[in-house]
Amino acid sequence: MRTSSKHNWTFSTAAAALAAASLLLACCAGQRKAPDPRSLPYKQASAYSADIGASLARSVPERIGEAPPALLDYLRRMDRNSSYAAYVPTEAERALFAEYYATLPQAFKAAMDSRLLGVYFIENFEGGGMSDYVFRGDGSMLTTLILNRQVLESSLQDWIQYRDGSPYFDDGHGVELRSRVEGGGAYKGLIQTLTHEAAHLYDYVEHATPYVEPHLASPSDGPSSKDFTRGAWAGYSRPEPAFSIPRLAETAAYGLGKRLPISVAAEQYAALAKTPYASLYGAGSWAEDFAESSAWTWLDERLGIAYSVSVLRGGTEIARFAPGLGPASDARKASLRVILGL
Repeated sequence: MRTSSKHNWTFSTAAAALAAASLLLACCAGQRKAPDPRSLPYKQASAYSADIGASLARSVPERIGEAPPALLDYLRRMDRNSSYAAYVPTEAERALFAEYYATLPQAFKAAMDSRLLGVYFIENFEGGGMSDYVFRGDGSMLTTLILNRQVLESSLQDWIQYRDGSPYFDDGHGVELRSRVEGGGAYKGLIQTLTHEAAHLYDYVEHATPYVEPHLASPSDGPSSKDFTRGAWAGYSRPEPAFSIPRLAETAAYGLGKRLPISVAAEQYAALAKTPYASLYGAGSWAEDFAESSAWTWLDERLGIAYSVSVLRGGTEIARFAPGLGPASDARKASLRVILGL
């Protein structure tokens, strides 16, 4: 899931989009209360399927469809990008999705099978993917999955290198960031993106974290309410003070927003190595933490894909990070492994 109002790693895009829409409507209406999400056109399940029961009866790979007009309008407005267009995958690309879907943790597939209304690929999408939710007429929640068509073509190595390097610009100090996905040479970027997004879809249904989006929270949903977040998070997008990372709130994924000088990466990754988080992307919120921790743990242990990041200056490594090496409570580790079936 992309993060922040313009893909910042500290706040979920779906949350920010809804907040922005609510704020706009509230401002236009003076002091009137912001609209209930259930009233927004792009939050209606009926806008995505004329026969919801039939859609849910299909296998998940068969739920790939052309993005409906309400979704495209929502995404274009959210990102202020009129170039977004629906993309219908080829038969070979559908087969690739089905192949990668089959590799997912059983719990993730069960959550997708029961609640995922549709899968939609978008041309020129800013980010790898986005998990979202919609409402049926009775108020019950279903989920949707939006994917960048580029993850069907880019290698896993190229996609992760792009993602991790995109927050920075070269400041002329000879600093370089290198992401590695050893064992991932045969895979496309879709393998990590799909596993990451599947974790969000599971989280919406089964609540591995207190909540995926802040506006879905209830008063009892604090970080101590879940084993995965207890001790790691002070709030939704606030790491525990011991796990703070310099300038994290300014770090924007995919080159959107103001980029930081690459020299900052050395400080950030040195700090990240002392946290329980699985990536800098995952340090933005507990929702992204769960998705990244799930993805990299599963890909490592089941597919033999190992992720790491090195920061170099003049060819010499000055910081190194790999998930699973930082401090994490036994309860956090156990909760993740139970969910993943490891």
